[in-house]
Amino acid sequence: GELAKINGLNSKILEVSTGKEESYLFSEFEKVEIPAKGYELRPAFFFMDDEIFKSVLIQGFFMDNLDPKYFSKVYSSAWGKVYKFLK
Repeated sequence: GELAKINGLNSKILEVSTGKEESYLFSEFEKVEIPAKGYELRPAFFFMDDEIFKSVLIQGFFMDNLDPKYFSKVYSSAWGKVYKFLK
Protein backbone atom coordinates (compact mmCIF):
# COMPACT_ATOMS: atom_id res chain seq x y z
CA GLY A 1 0.00 0.00 0.00
CA GLU A 2 2.83 2.39 0.86
CA LEU A 3 4.61 1.70 -2.45
CA ALA A 4 1.41 2.48 -4.34
CA LYS A 5 0.95 5.68 -2.35
CA ILE A 6 4.54 6.83 -3.05
CA ASN A 7 3.96 6.34 -6.79
CA GLY A 8 0.53 7.97 -6.85
CA LEU A 9 -1.33 4.75 -7.65
CA ASN A 10 -4.41 3.09 -6.27
CA SER A 11 -3.17 0.13 -4.22
CA LYS A 12 -5.51 -2.25 -6.09
CA ILE A 13 -3.75 -1.41 -9.37
CA LEU A 14 -0.39 -2.36 -7.87
CA GLU A 15 -1.93 -5.53 -6.38
CA VAL A 16 -3.17 -6.67 -9.77
CA SER A 17 0.10 -5.73 -11.48
CA THR A 18 2.44 -7.45 -9.01
CA GLY A 19 0.17 -10.29 -7.84
CA LYS A 20 1.00 -9.31 -4.23
CA GLU A 21 -1.53 -8.33 -1.57
CA GLU A 22 -1.63 -4.73 -0.35
CA SER A 23 -0.06 -5.75 2.96
CA TYR A 24 2.93 -7.49 1.26
CA LEU A 25 6.28 -6.02 2.29
CA PHE A 26 8.80 -5.88 -0.54
CA SER A 27 12.38 -6.69 0.46
CA GLU A 28 15.09 -4.06 0.11
CA PHE A 29 16.33 -3.76 -3.50
CA GLU A 30 13.56 -6.06 -4.78
CA LYS A 31 12.66 -5.08 -8.33
CA VAL A 32 9.08 -3.92 -8.73
CA GLU A 33 7.59 -2.83 -12.02
CA ILE A 34 5.34 0.15 -11.41
CA PRO A 35 2.45 0.19 -13.90
CA ALA A 36 2.37 3.27 -16.10
CA LYS A 37 -0.50 5.65 -15.71
CA GLY A 38 -0.53 6.16 -19.46
CA TYR A 39 -1.37 9.54 -20.79
CA GLU A 40 -4.45 11.57 -20.20
CA LEU A 41 -6.28 13.12 -23.11
CA ARG A 42 -7.24 16.69 -22.41
CA PRO A 43 -8.53 19.38 -24.71
CA ALA A 44 -5.64 21.38 -26.16
CA PHE A 45 -5.52 24.49 -28.28
CA PHE A 46 -2.62 25.47 -30.50
CA PHE A 47 -2.46 28.86 -32.15
CA MET A 48 -0.10 29.15 -35.12
CA ASP A 49 0.28 30.98 -38.37
CA ASP A 50 -0.16 29.31 -41.75
CA GLU A 51 3.59 28.76 -42.32
CA ILE A 52 3.95 26.83 -39.05
CA PHE A 53 0.70 24.93 -39.65
CA LYS A 54 2.04 23.67 -43.01
CA SER A 55 5.37 22.56 -41.48
CA VAL A 56 6.48 18.92 -41.56
CA LEU A 57 6.35 18.75 -37.76
CA ILE A 58 2.73 19.85 -37.48
CA GLN A 59 1.52 17.93 -40.53
CA GLY A 60 3.39 14.77 -39.52
CA PHE A 61 2.91 14.63 -35.77
CA PHE A 62 -0.34 16.44 -35.04
CA MET A 63 -2.23 16.06 -38.31
CA ASP A 64 -0.81 12.72 -39.52
CA ASN A 65 -0.97 14.21 -42.97
CA LEU A 66 2.37 13.81 -44.77
CA ASP A 67 2.57 13.15 -48.51
CA PRO A 68 2.82 9.33 -48.93
CA LYS A 69 5.02 9.68 -52.00
CA TYR A 70 7.74 11.22 -49.76
CA PHE A 71 7.06 9.75 -46.30
CA SER A 72 6.23 6.32 -44.91
CA LYS A 73 5.23 5.95 -41.27
CA VAL A 74 7.45 3.39 -39.52
CA TYR A 75 6.27 3.77 -35.92
CA SER A 76 3.58 5.69 -34.11
CA SER A 77 2.56 6.09 -30.47
CA ALA A 78 1.12 8.82 -28.28
CA TRP A 79 4.68 9.89 -27.44
CA GLY A 80 6.14 10.14 -30.92
CA LYS A 81 6.19 9.09 -34.55
CA VAL A 82 8.94 7.90 -36.86
CA TYR A 83 8.75 8.42 -40.60
CA LYS A 84 10.98 7.09 -43.35
CA PHE A 85 11.90 9.58 -46.07
CA LEU A 86 11.29 7.86 -49.42
CA LYS A 87 12.82 10.23 -51.99
